[in-house]
Amino acid sequence: MTTHPPVGIQPRFALLHHAMEAAAGRFDHWDLMLEHSGTLLTLELDRIPSGEGMFQTRRLADHRLAYLDYEGHVSGNRGQVYRLDRGRYRELQDHNAQHERRFQYELTGSRLKALIAADQPLIFLPFAKLVELQALQWDWHD
Repeated sequence: MTTHPPVGIQPRFALLHHAMEAAAGRFDHWDLMLEHSGTLLTLELDRIPSGEGMFQTRRLADHRLAYLDYEGHVSGNRGQVYRLDRGRYRELQDHNAQHERRFQYELTGSRLKALIAADQPLIFLPFAKLVELQALQWDWHD
């Protein structure tokens, strides 16, 4: 059964630091996870954006909703995850084409206020292919 947030409630997001074990053969990275159709659309970032500018990401397989709240060991020698922030997001579409990338996502967490932009909806990003997104805003606060 697919679950959706109640009408009027924005879907959730989580930003995790994924510290990999040496045996995994992969580097540490950050996972930006966006609630969508009962799962988490997951983007792997090699670095955290700062301020404004382009950043690269890779779409991973969707993850379970449990990762919105989970911190700790990941099975299969895949390291540890640490939550940097979580909150709500909303999808915006810039019909005025003020920005080159018209699909925008506003993230509002307890520490993060961000606006990222893409050429297409994130749900349509190809799996495992490196793509560029744009940070129109990426601010941390306490």
